[in-house]
Amino acid sequence: MLRHIAWFNEAPVELKRDGGLTSPHEGVRKRCLAPARELEKLGVECAVFGNLHDADPSQVSQHLQKLNIDIVIVGKMISPSLVKLARTAKHLGCYIVADLCTEDIANPELTPHWHHLVELADEVVAATEAVAAQIMKETNVTALVIVDADEENDVNSKTSDVAIAKQWFECLKHLKLKPPHCANTNEPLEKKT
Repeated sequence: MLRHIAWFNEAPVELKRDGGLTSPHEGVRKRCLAPARELEKLGVECAVFGNLHDADPSQVSQHLQKLNIDIVIVGKMISPSLVKLARTAKHLGCYIVADLCTEDIANPELTPHWHHLVELADEVVAATEAVAAQIMKETNVTALVIVDADEENDVNSKTSDVAIAKQWFECLKHLKLKPPHCANTNEPLEKKT
């Protein structure tokens, strides 16, 4: 069962007057805030962490434990600091989902860091087919494609907030059916020859 999801973003996330969240970064609004809002309507609690570019891992760890987070979605990478925070969450027993978009993989300075994030992740999500193809080419990992939510929000569209949230819900539900990498499966380790 999905308990509580945290979305990690290095981009800014701000409080609106009505109590909701927004971001000046379009990608955060479409890939994080819109799906999180709709997932909450499906009964999944979501916490959105923004401005994480210089966050203290021990404080983030305390918040994850306090909120009883079981899945962390890592998106909107601006610097390598999110990899450190993802590793911290992994040590707490959280499942890690790497959510990568064109901006993440197009920046050559971030390439080794998003590669490391993909290695660390239990699931990899790509914003486009082209991003998924690049992830496969560079890391040999298959990424699930979940496109950006449409800010126009036509409820009949395949990219409406509701449709995208349902894709995220299925991805996360499927993830929870897999044991984490550190789980004891009672299967003997294969001997390397």
